[in-house]
Amino acid sequence: MLLLCTVLLCVSLHTHPINGGPPSRCDATPSANDLEPYLVNSPIVAHARLQEIVPLGERLRQAQGFEFDLVAHITKIINKPPSLQVPTRIVVRRFFIPPPNTTDPYWRQRFGCLEFFQPNAKFTFMIAETAESVFHAGSSLPVFALTGPLIPYDSKLNVKIFESLCKSCDAPKVNSFQTQTVPFGGNFNTTCIAEGNPLPDVMWFKGAYPVDLVFNGRGLRVDIIQ
Repeated sequence: MLLLCTVLLCVSLHTHPINGGPPSRCDATPSANDLEPYLVNSPIVAHARLQEIVPLGERLRQAQGFEFDLVAHITKIINKPPSLQVPTRIVVRRFFIPPPNTTDPYWRQRFGCLEFFQPNAKFTFMIAETAESVFHAGSSLPVFALTGPLIPYDSKLNVKIFESLCKSCDAPKVNSFQTQTVPFGGNFNTTCIAEGNPLPDVMWFKGAYPVDLVFNGRGLRVDIIQ
């Protein structure tokens, strides 16, 4: 499996909390041991970034909390049935922001709790097909349903997830690329190729600081081609 990374030029990131008040309280992310039953029984496990909200036609209990679906961008498939094709852009249901400090089982005994919505936030999803689709922003998107707790991306926990699911793994390898010298302020492109199963995560550094793959800083853009 191959991962192609290219450094180019410029963009930005912003956050967009829903509701102006203090964040709601979701349950803590389960431990790796507690997650294992969900991981092995979920048809699909994938990393994804949140993109936008899909409002519901009718918000249940909207006075007490806020429910919605989300468009997500799949960045890495960790596990899926061999014959299943998972598109890069999907709708995942059902998410919610519960009332602060609620003990109502309607909110507490469900998957999909978010403190707030932040575009480009990275999560690990455990999902399954629904055979449904949603027409959104000019496109028909397949709908998937959560089959386990929502997991904010964590590199240490990610190692445990791979240990639980990986049946045939190859150690990651990154090729070297040619050193370039350019005038101060000049533009340059460079590319690296990373191999492994599962595909390794790649991090670029600008000086002593890591370059985030979404918020790249002024004058720098990192593109991932998978």
